[in-house]
Amino acid sequence: MLRTSLAALALTLLASMPAYAVLCTDSGGTLSFSYEENGQIRIDEQARNEHDMQMLRERGVDAVRVERWGTCIRAYVRLPDGTEEMQFFNPGSYRRAY
Repeated sequence: MLRTSLAALALTLLASMPAYAVLCTDSGGTLSFSYEENGQIRIDEQARNEHDMQMLRERGVDAVRVERWGTCIRAYVRLPDGTEEMQFFNPGSYRRAY
């Protein structure tokens, strides 16, 4: 009886956990920002995305579009056959996150 209850509890806990498809481990250190008139920091996302795309291309990744997605960089990468694939990279090292 106790063994069945523990198994049911374990399955319930596992089923209620969120599913993580990708976990990026480093946050990176490059942010473009400026200060607004009230003193708050405003991050220039377009400049950051362009920088991330340039860094990926320097590493041989044919990125078409790049954006920050949670703690990762989400890049749409052109494959040799001409199709695009969504891939995730770590912001600090620009290594692919699997």
